[in-house]
Amino acid sequence: MKPTPEQREANYRWIEEHAEQCSILARNAYEKHGRGAVVVEMRDPKIPVYYVPGAPPEDQGALNLIRKYDPEREMVIVILRAFRESGELASSYRIAMLP
Repeated sequence: MKPTPEQREANYRWIEEHAEQCSILARNAYEKHGRGAVVVEMRDPKIPVYYVPGAPPEDQGALNLIRKYDPEREMVIVILRAFRESGELASSYRIAMLP
């Protein structure tokens, strides 16, 4: 299921506000675990951001992005949300890391 334009805009705002922290996490986790994704857990604020080697089970569509991104300059971010009207929703983004 694809996010609505409003959901996608909210995701981009979150990414922009947290790009520095996500870049640090992605860089460090890649060195330790290899290719993977920064997962943003909007469904459970107790564990808001973590790294998953490979693709998270909630978004196997991210696997294509994970295979193609340049880990020296980019990261893959998967945002997991639960919306009443649409159920579970995972959105994946290939984003440039901050230096």
